[in-house]
Amino acid sequence: MVIVLAVVSIGLFIYSMFLFQEKGPIPTTLYILAKPEERKKMKTKAEYNFTGIVMLTISINFFLMSVMTIFNITWLTKVIILIWVLLVIYVLIYAIKELSNL
Repeated sequence: MVIVLAVVSIGLFIYSMFLFQEKGPIPTTLYILAKPEERKKMKTKAEYNFTGIVMLTISINFFLMSVMTIFNITWLTKVIILIWVLLVIYVLIYAIKELSNL
């Protein structure tokens, strides 16, 4: 289980670094469902940064979960839950902001 968490964490970290460099596809529903012409318009710095932050945060959480499992640190559960809650709030605020720009 720990190995899976660590591998997922490393994979997401590497992918987030590509996103911060504005390379590769953006893993959002709108991007995936869009036509190729529309995808080019969606590849903006803001979209890459938003998705990079989300992927990096998920990567950090998976890393913390693996550390918690290896060293049996029970209080780390609260930190992980707090990070997930903050990530959800961040995504909701960003989504509301984007909807108000339409």
